[in-house]
Amino acid sequence: MNYQELKNLYNKKSVHCGNIGKIVLEGDNQIIDLKCNKWHCKECRPQKKFELYLDILRYVYIYDLQKHFIITSEGKKYRKDKIYEESYKFMSKQWIKYLKVIQTRVGKIIYILLARAQKDGYCHYHIITNKYIDWSFLNKKRKKYGLGFVSIQKNKDVAEYLNTDYFKENEWIIPLNVKHFRSSMEIKINNKEKQLKKYFKPQIKDKEIVKIMSKNYGIEIDLEEYYINKYIKNNDLGVIKLKEIKNIEEIIW
Repeated sequence: MNYQELKNLYNKKSVHCGNIGKIVLEGDNQIIDLKCNKWHCKECRPQKKFELYLDILRYVYIYDLQKHFIITSEGKKYRKDKIYEESYKFMSKQWIKYLKVIQTRVGKIIYILLARAQKDGYCHYHIITNKYIDWSFLNKKRKKYGLGFVSIQKNKDVAEYLNTDYFKENEWIIPLNVKHFRSSMEIKINNKEKQLKKYFKPQIKDKEIVKIMSKNYGIEIDLEEYYINKYIKNNDLGVIKLKEIKNIEEIIW
């Protein structure tokens, strides 16, 4: 999928959104269509962006995340040889090395990393952290690891980012298999598994079932979608297709 095709996908409502089943809200007997809750769905993304924004803001205050720096992909030469999708894989791999050398210099950092797209689709990272890191050090090490431009700014720019660039729609158009955010272990953003246990009461073995199914069928099966399917099936709310696989309902249930 080229970048224009990806942008076209992000600019549409997902074909599955509102069409994967229905759920009854207790108390008011209201029946609603289940949303797909995907980042690439134009209808679901605004709510997901806002929920993530609130999570990030909460951790900014909890852990005093006063610093913000940006890393981009390399320039023209790299982009001539590599397609935009490869930049996300490369930067993810190099970030692990970059983080280790940063923490060797300043000690352990608490951070939130947001993977974002530049105008041409290539990857750049926004990283919000609790420690100042000298720009000259960052710049020297990014060259070693084949990364592009680096900048670091103070807290006023963290607030500015969260209220301006964060909401820029074009920056969210990243490959479908790339996580929109990651963080250090202290931060539990959008703890999906905990939320699912609260609402859908999954069994302990469910995670392993999904893993086995994904391996056997050679597809990625979303845990949340699995639980929604299970909830609907167990409550006689109708049958929905988890993925386009024949007789998959019999395998799940």
